[in-house]
Amino acid sequence: ENLASIHCIVSSLTMQTDSNAMSIRCKQRAVIEFLTAEKVNPTEIYRRLKSVYGDDAVDRSTVNRWVIKFRGCEPGKAIIVDGTRSGRPITATDDKHHKLDDLIQSNR
Repeated sequence: ENLASIHCIVSSLTMQTDSNAMSIRCKQRAVIEFLTAEKVNPTEIYRRLKSVYGDDAVDRSTVNRWVIKFRGCEPGKAIIVDGTRSGRPITATDDKHHKLDDLIQSNR
């Protein structure tokens, strides 16, 4: 039973981490929108993202796709946030973090 609880809580924590990754993607979209409005080419945009975000940078094909999308929008008017997606909602909370710590300590 404790192992099932730990697995459930760890899954919730993983989903929270995935949410943080999406935040980085959203920031990169804003950068891509801005640089596209400045007429910077996709290769240069990717190079700049890679130099700042390293391994967390979106890949070249994503940069190209977003540049195409943003070229068709008035600067500052593009929707850069992710829409709601189906799937399991994020449920990680401080209370669950504490419960996880307690479960781990009790299994030692």
